[in-house]
Amino acid sequence: MSRKILTNRNSRQPIGTIYVAVLGVSLIVAVISITAIHIARIEMREVIAVNEISRARLMAESGVEFAVCKIKSNPLWRNEFTSGITNTLSGLLSILTGSGQFDFTLTDSDGDLDDDNQDAVTLRSVGTAGGATSVVEVLLQPTGAGISCLEASLHSAGPIFVQATVVTDQMVSANSDITISGGMSIQGEAWSTGAISGTVTDVTYTNRTPPRVMPDPTTVFEYYIANGTSINSGSIGSHIEQCIISPGSNPYGLGVQNSQGIYVIDCQGGSMTLRNCRIEGTLVFLNAAGGVKLEGSIYWKPAISNFPALMVEGPVQMDWDRNISLSESTTGVNFNPAHTPYNNTSDSDTTDNYTSTLEGLVYIDGNLHVTRSSTYTGVVVVSGTVQADASTNFNYDSKFLNNAPPGFASGADMQIVPGTWKQVAF
Repeated sequence: MSRKILTNRNSRQPIGTIYVAVLGVSLIVAVISITAIHIARIEMREVIAVNEISRARLMAESGVEFAVCKIKSNPLWRNEFTSGITNTLSGLLSILTGSGQFDFTLTDSDGDLDDDNQDAVTLRSVGTAGGATSVVEVLLQPTGAGISCLEASLHSAGPIFVQATVVTDQMVSANSDITISGGMSIQGEAWSTGAISGTVTDVTYTNRTPPRVMPDPTTVFEYYIANGTSINSGSIGSHIEQCIISPGSNPYGLGVQNSQGIYVIDCQGGSMTLRNCRIEGTLVFLNAAGGVKLEGSIYWKPAISNFPALMVEGPVQMDWDRNISLSESTTGVNFNPAHTPYNNTSDSDTTDNYTSTLEGLVYIDGNLHVTRSSTYTGVVVVSGTVQADASTNFNYDSKFLNNAPPGFASGADMQIVPGTWKQVAF
């Protein structure tokens, strides 16, 4: 007798379903694997790109160092390089190191490297590595001897007109004539590329050659602009008065202080008056076509001893009076607080007085008019004319010649101006 074996259809293994499931899992694993590989490739490309960018930046910086070394090792570099022309190295550097290569360009603002060894130079270095490019620029300035205008206590590129007693312990000089009138005199030496008329109590030098070297007006301000703190003239108005400006004090704008005491004010074609102030720093007035006037009482010297105290792009009137002391009680200002002590001494009262004086290097890219009795200790350099209508003392300080500040030196040796390193677009 035969038996029928009954089976349950529902108990059969769904072979097709398992196949599909396995295939799906395999696809998922494949997608994950491919994605992981793709991500790894992207990450690898990113690593390579970051590495190339770093190497390109390093090559650009190396180009700067290489160019500076070339300049320092060759006193005739101004003659051998051409302004604005790229100096490309061979592929040897890349073959030897595998790190990349660089080229550099030296640019003089007047287009001629060899015409004046006082000119500053912009050094541009382009570094490349793989597909990456980096560009660095710095400013180079001469660091040789001080230029010859610093040999006098007062020097003018234009004529000097004296209608009051001028006293100097060194000399007054001009790359033009010196005219002394009204029975007045220069008490000291006088030097001129032209004629000198009137009374000079010491040695007179006339028709001298060559003229004394003046700062380059297109580059003399560059260091101070690059390293100074800009003060918006709108925050000042037209007067700076009854205040202290120093490395530890900036009462204008956002109050940002400058460790070198360099503050730059763009007058935007207007004028500026300073009165009853204590300045321990370098004030730079740009675009001051309306003129800068000092009046009242002034106690002024640079924060860095061989730096300029005052630099002006425009005419200057000296109407401050050495016979009027800077008085704390009169102004209601404490001029020797803790942030700016006087001779290492500070206090919190308002009872002190300070003899009005201006110490340091004064550079005026314009005319100078002295209208009140004043005393200057250092060097005064004027690109225009000088008219002295009040008794004036010029006390010479040779440190500005022997240790010339930026913008007032000449020679083949160059150094990078601090604060001018910057990355620029290719």
